[in-house]
Amino acid sequence: MDLKINLIYCINIFQGNMSEDNDKYYKWYIFYYNPEDPRLFVPKRIAWTGWSLNFANPYAYLVLAISLFILGLTSYFLR
Repeated sequence: MDLKINLIYCINIFQGNMSEDNDKYYKWYIFYYNPEDPRLFVPKRIAWTGWSLNFANPYAYLVLAISLFILGLTSYFLR
């Protein structure tokens, strides 16, 4: 991911050119999907609740798969 693209995107949001809280980018009200947003991790609608994945980014599925794999291994070995 290019840092310059991220900075331009963030500047556009802060200047009011783009809306961070736009319902059309949420699938089923919980999954963020915006192909124009290059970020992998995006703040949730309520920013203090954490971060979410941008499922339009192909690396999001890799992060999700690795996280589930680590969770599965941990639960398997802690039995």
